[in-house]
Amino acid sequence: MHHIIEKIRKFRNKFVEGPEWVETPPFLNYHYKSRTLLVVFWTSAWAGRLMTLPGRMMFVLLAVITGYNLIAIDSTVRLLFFTVAGIFATDFVVGLLFRPKAGFRRSMPERVRTGAPFRVRYEIFNKRMLPAWNVSVDLGFNIKGLAPLKDCASTDCLPPRSTTYLETWFMPSKRGRIKIPSPILDTAFPFCIFRWNCASKEHNLLTVYPAFTALDSLELPSGRKYQPHGTSMISKVGESMEFHGCREFRDGDETKYIHWPSSARAGELIVREFQEEHLTRIAIITDTFMEKERPLRHPFKKRKTSDSFEAAISLTAALSDFLARGDFVVDIFAAGPEIYHFQGGRSLAYFDNILDILACLKPCASNAIRKLSPSVMSEIAGIGSVVIILLKMDEERGSFINDLKSFGVSVKTIVLNDEGAATASEYEPGVERPVRLSARDILEGRVKKL
Repeated sequence: MHHIIEKIRKFRNKFVEGPEWVETPPFLNYHYKSRTLLVVFWTSAWAGRLMTLPGRMMFVLLAVITGYNLIAIDSTVRLLFFTVAGIFATDFVVGLLFRPKAGFRRSMPERVRTGAPFRVRYEIFNKRMLPAWNVSVDLGFNIKGLAPLKDCASTDCLPPRSTTYLETWFMPSKRGRIKIPSPILDTAFPFCIFRWNCASKEHNLLTVYPAFTALDSLELPSGRKYQPHGTSMISKVGESMEFHGCREFRDGDETKYIHWPSSARAGELIVREFQEEHLTRIAIITDTFMEKERPLRHPFKKRKTSDSFEAAISLTAALSDFLARGDFVVDIFAAGPEIYHFQGGRSLAYFDNILDILACLKPCASNAIRKLSPSVMSEIAGIGSVVIILLKMDEERGSFINDLKSFGVSVKTIVLNDEGAATASEYEPGVERPVRLSARDILEGRVKKL
C-alpha cells in the first residue's frame, strides 16, 4: 500500500511540475496551480509533441467535416472527408514504418559566459535497419535565457545502423543556472502531420556566469594586513614553504635540507632554511538589496533585475578576476536573506567556483547589510582591507562603512547608479569619498580602472 501511495505522490508532483520539454507559462508559476489549467497545459504540450502545427489544423478541419457529414449524409463533402482521412492514414502508416529508434548523446559546455555563443553537438546512432528521414533534434527547444543562433540540428536522412554527428549554436542572454531538458529526436516524415520521436533520459546543467571586462589596474585600499596563518589557509602540494636562506647545520635538522655546494665551500654542513609564506587577503562585499515594486502600482509587470544589480555582479566578477591574478586570497560576502561567504584565490579554489556563486545570486527584498553577525564583522576586521559595492548610498550604509572603519578596516566604496543625496559622512575631513560608477558603463565594458 505504501508503494502505491508513493507512486501516486510522484505522479502528482510530476503532473504539477508540467512537461519538461515545454516551458511553463507565467500564469502557472504561482504558489497555487489550477488543476484545470494544468490539464489544458499537458494536453497542449502532448498535442504539440505528437502532431505538427499543420497536422493540428488539418485535424480541426477533419473534425468539422466529420460533423457536417453526420448532419448532411448525402452531401458531396464526404469526398473531402475521405481525402483528408486518407492523407492522415497514409502519413500515420508510413511514419510508423520509418519511425526513429536511435541512441544519441548531447554534448555542451558546463559553463558559458553571458552573451558568448556556444556550440551544442549531437551524436546519433540509428538502431534500426531502416533509414529515418527528415530528422531533427531539439526542434521545440525553447528555454528562457537561451536564444538559438541557427536552425535546430537536422539532417535529411539517418542511414541504418550508422552514426551521424550534428551541431547547432546558442547564445545565453542572462546569467543563472539552467536545467536543460533531455534531448528529443523526432521526424514528421512523410507529410508533416504526425511527429514520431524518441527521447534520451540524460539532462544537462548549464551555468551562465556574468559577463565582465577584465580590469587593467586597481587601486587597493591602504593598510592591508598580512595573514599570520600563511600557507595553512590554502591547500598544500608537497612543501609549500618559502625559501628564506642558508645557515649552519644544527642538531635535529633534516638531512634532506643540506645544501651540498655551500657545505663544500664552507667546509661545514649548511642547510636550507624555509619560512611560512605570507598571504594577502582582501574582502569584497556586494550589496544585493533591491526595493520590491508595489504590486498595486504594476499588477501585471513581472519583476526584473535592474541594470545596477547586474552591473554590481559583473563588477564583483571583474574584481575577483583581478585579485585572483594578483595572487590574493579573495573573500566574497554577499548580503542577502543570508550572508553568503565564499573564499577563493591561490590554491584555495578555482576562479570558476567564484563565477558559479555569482551566477546564482539574486536580488534580496530585505535590507540585510546591517544584519552582519559579530563573528562576520570580526572576520572582516581580521582581513583588514575591504572593497564594498553598493547599489545606493544612504545613512544606513554610511553607518555600516563607519563601523568597519572603527575596526581599523581600510575601505574602498563603490556606488553604482546612486540617485540619492550624499550623506554627511562622505564629506567628513580625512574620509575618502566613494567611487561612483555608471551601471551602463560597467555593462558595456568601459570601466577598466578603479
